[in-house]
Amino acid sequence: SGLTVVYWALTIPFMSRLPYNWDAAQFVLALRHYAIGMHQPHPPGYPLFVVLGKLLHLIVSENMALVIIAAIFGYGSVVVLYLFCYRLWNNKLGSTLITIAYILNPLFWLYRETALTYVVDAAASITLGYLVWQTMTLRSRHYVLISSGVLAIAGAIRPSVVALLLPLFIFQLSFHRRNWKLVLGSFVILII
Repeated sequence: SGLTVVYWALTIPFMSRLPYNWDAAQFVLALRHYAIGMHQPHPPGYPLFVVLGKLLHLIVSENMALVIIAAIFGYGSVVVLYLFCYRLWNNKLGSTLITIAYILNPLFWLYRETALTYVVDAAASITLGYLVWQTMTLRSRHYVLISSGVLAIAGAIRPSVVALLLPLFIFQLSFHRRNWKLVLGSFVILII
């Protein structure tokens, strides 16, 4: 709960009110008119990011809707990072210090405050890393299914994430290589 307070206290006051750069402006324009050919937003289009932005735009401004999405994914990455560090070392103080250092990282701070998708990469990478670690230590097939869902959602927001994290996902599947139903099921979830 302390990390939650620190994260939101350092995030909410600095949320950008206007698009930060041309990419952010393209995302804002995509909420008005989604046309990848017109670079609204630029290819590959980030479909789920735009859909979530359109839903939040019913309540707040276009830019703020996208910034809120970035902040929420940033918060998710903070929670999973703390949990991951705690599972690795079983040390609350060390896990807290690592997570605070992550919260204070200038790039992470910038991207969670703007209407960009880079924080989705961080959240997906940290979450998938944690789920692979859980698979390695506990050998539970549930983590593989959750990983395929995480990768699918992250890929729907930022498609390049799938290409970057697919080798880690395949490594996770190697722990269940004799369970073909699980392997096929996880790829079905990822593809859908």
